[in-house]
Amino acid sequence: MAIYVLKRLLWLAPVLFGVSLVIFLSIRLIPGDPAEALAGEYATPEYVEEIRREYGLDKPIHVQYLVFLRRLARGDLGRSIRSDRPVLDEVLARFINTLHLALWSMLLATLLGLIAGVISATRPYSKFDYGSMTGALLGISMPSFWLGLILIWFFSVQLGWLPAGGKGTVAHLVMPVFTLGATAAGLVARMTRNSMLEIIHSEYIITARAKGLADPAVHYVHALRNALLPVVTVIGLQSGYLLGGSVITESVFAWPGLGRLIVDAIKLRDYPVVQGSLLVFALSFALVNLAVDLLYAVINPRIRVGRGGR
Repeated sequence: MAIYVLKRLLWLAPVLFGVSLVIFLSIRLIPGDPAEALAGEYATPEYVEEIRREYGLDKPIHVQYLVFLRRLARGDLGRSIRSDRPVLDEVLARFINTLHLALWSMLLATLLGLIAGVISATRPYSKFDYGSMTGALLGISMPSFWLGLILIWFFSVQLGWLPAGGKGTVAHLVMPVFTLGATAAGLVARMTRNSMLEIIHSEYIITARAKGLADPAVHYVHALRNALLPVVTVIGLQSGYLLGGSVITESVFAWPGLGRLIVDAIKLRDYPVVQGSLLVFALSFALVNLAVDLLYAVINPRIRVGRGGR
């Protein structure tokens, strides 16, 4: 197990290198000059050129990338062009808020998805099954920005029950968490139902029933545990997507997270902040995938990682 974890961690270096190269080149394809954006509309050409020299934007792009890699190797993501603060400080402060939102969203999605999926699988083609799977399909299909706006219009504008945006109390979390978790909940529910239906008709489940075990013991002890492997895969992938997908949701609800920071940084052509934020997202996604792989061995002891493992 330790060898497997070490190998996976070592693989993070080339993965992050490739991600950093794509991010570095992509952000520079966006029209606009960060020096002009920072200097202002009426700045003189001399002042704009001075800002370019100060932030190294006058150097060839390959030189800028090598400088970026040297700093990255020391754990330095550079300084924000907009605020002149260390990028790492700004990213970590916002990432905590994004992580808070993503964790609550994933918890909601996992609970709703597992409950709906298990009940649907144990009562196939019932009214609950049709209703829950229709709700899951709607959750998967609805764009997050559209769902967020509908929730704001109904619960904030019409009823006045919840704040329309910002961060502060538990009430500020309700709509962003539901908006972000709706798609994940639908996917978890459908995957749980399909996986459970396959397991329920297996021979060992039929044998367990023949031995006189009650349905709850058969469903939740035997069937659910063996049906969890594909569900855990979906949960792991959705956890990574929730971190990245928070960009739109945070903008809709004015949530002070990393997604909103990226949107603001792109508008101002703040290259270091965009690069640092996206690298943190990529690292988080890779670590979530590693955690999912390790969780496989906990759920199913027949799966082994490490010596001779995968």
